[in-house]
Amino acid sequence: DGQEDGYIFSRQEQGQSIVLGIEGNSLYLSATDQEGNSYATDKSAQITPESWHLVSVAVGPAGKGILFLDGKMAGSIDMPVPAQVSGDIVLGGDGAGEHLFAGEMDEVRFSSLVRPAEWIQVRFAAEGPDGGGFILFAPEEKSGGSWFSDSDTITYLRIVFGNVTLDGWIIIVSLILMGMGCSVIFVYKLFLFKRISEDNRRFIEVYLKELRPCQLYKKRGVEFGSSTLFRIYREACSAMDGGNGNNGPASSKKVMSKVRAAMEKAYIDNSKEITSWLVFLTLAIAGAPAMGLLGTVWGVMNTFAAMAEAGEANIMAIAPGVASALATTVVGLIVAIPSLFAYNYLSNRTSNMSTDMAVFMENLTAALEEVAEEDE
Repeated sequence: DGQEDGYIFSRQEQGQSIVLGIEGNSLYLSATDQEGNSYATDKSAQITPESWHLVSVAVGPAGKGILFLDGKMAGSIDMPVPAQVSGDIVLGGDGAGEHLFAGEMDEVRFSSLVRPAEWIQVRFAAEGPDGGGFILFAPEEKSGGSWFSDSDTITYLRIVFGNVTLDGWIIIVSLILMGMGCSVIFVYKLFLFKRISEDNRRFIEVYLKELRPCQLYKKRGVEFGSSTLFRIYREACSAMDGGNGNNGPASSKKVMSKVRAAMEKAYIDNSKEITSWLVFLTLAIAGAPAMGLLGTVWGVMNTFAAMAEAGEANIMAIAPGVASALATTVVGLIVAIPSLFAYNYLSNRTSNMSTDMAVFMENLTAALEEVAEEDE
């Protein structure tokens, strides 16, 4: 109810003072400097008894004080001294126990930052008795028994990525480029392995029809494209012919030594081709989560820095840092997990090809040894 000059807030020192008070039902802000000059707002701002109100005061660096009532400006004064007043803060009266305030205060908040009028309006809208329109009621949405629809998911993703900071975007773009590189390598290897498998199958069908091992090699114009088995066969037969050159027949041991060396070289060259660029997938498997973790730590650092700058832990201050932290982590996993599956699949294919080459080399070696012994 109406009261006689009660102080909601007061701070006094050596004749200087700043007071937020209420007289009757009128709210006011006043200040006094060392010379005894007084400054006060008019008392047009009226408090309604038995109701909740948000009372705010913003004091700028130049000493201008603005009084807000329920998110609206209720008066202002030029106060050249409040920043110099360093006495005790008293709530609900003054230091002498007078000017007692008759009412209830549910929260008192101090900030080292000068809050703009828009911030105070939003706070009243969020905390006011009517919810300020921030709480809306709508019919329940149904989407196949799920609480969230596809449009909700897209909206949330847009909000998250809309709050990602520059450092977070640098990491995300790097991860996207890494993922694109892995995709190109995977697709290229799929087509390469398909050609090798088809050409190996065609070569084996023709090779098994020949009575002697090197008859197919001596036929001009016979090629089997990407066949790894044909390359080994060609090098072995070439070494076999070179072992029986113009100097006369060589011993079977010397010939087979050259043949084995030629096949080993072809085997190594084929292995290098089919396993090339797979190391990039392993780098993505290990590096993408690490880069995502870097973004996470960086985002958390930004979050704490934003809270320190704002002077409080409000959601608008911490949202960009948290969004960057979570987005980089998710993108890192999105790159690493498919890369892991792709690498395991390609590794299995290369292992099978290596086994086929090893078995073919053993069979060809046995067949060529018989020929070398016959020619000796």
